[in-house]
Amino acid sequence: MNISNSTIAVIGLGYVGLLSREEMVAAEDLGGYYRVPPDLRDLNYGKFVEQGETKISEATDYNSHNTERLDVAGMQALLMKLRFMQAIARGEHVEPEE
Repeated sequence: MNISNSTIAVIGLGYVGLLSREEMVAAEDLGGYYRVPPDLRDLNYGKFVEQGETKISEATDYNSHNTERLDVAGMQALLMKLRFMQAIARGEHVEPEE
């Protein structure tokens, strides 16, 4: 893939929330990513408001300020792990997915 003639525009440098404290408590760290199970709690909010969950109070959000940020080369390397990107780089026609 030749992007040497491409224009790169910075579209934002702001804060991006990736996982909340609540999600981090339940998330499973699988190395390069987190698996977040669905929230299957009932709607009895009293259990979560009055009684609380100490893990949530101690946890921190996972966001753009406390994770690895990729530069252009890092993003290219990450994208090139995808089969369809590898096919495009080889000059093959790739049908868009639904």
